Amino acid sequence: MHFRFILALIIPFMMQYRLSGYNFLQPEEVGIISHHTDGELTRQVVNEKISQEMFDSIVREVVEEVGVPAATLGTPVFIGISQRVLNVRTTAFFFIKCSLHSKEIQQLYGSAQDGYESTQLYAMSMSNVEAATSKMPGCHQGGFALYKSMLDAAKEN
Repeated sequence: MHFRFILALIIPFMMQYRLSGYNFLQPEEVGIISHHTDGELTRQVVNEKISQEMFDSIVREVVEEVGVPAATLGTPVFIGISQRVLNVRTTAFFFIKCSLHSKEIQQLYGSAQDGYESTQLYAMSMSNVEAATSKMPGCHQGGFALYKSMLDAAKEN
């Protein structure tokens, strides 16, 4: 069985995750060190670089925290944004395919660079994930709903 990643759904399966599963963009990765632009960085270029960093950082997050090589990951697909009810923090959700089998991913997870940020990774069936959504924070429930919507839209096309 090939394992499909959706970062925000992986995170609830990682027990005791210290960073709450949030990916932090690194503006310095694209040469942005302030909100002001100079002659070289136009607003459009800055926006393009920030957008690209969003997608690059989600791949880095999976590589660092799950341990899978970047070459085994497909292009991230942005599937939407969900918001927590309690503190209204928003979370961006991405879907990323991985060419590895779930057993291979579990083995790599054991030696992930940032594996210390969690204690376990679960591979679950879709029905088990759906059953577990009631125990997830609201934004992750929204992420699962976005994922299901993406799958439904793919079936229709």
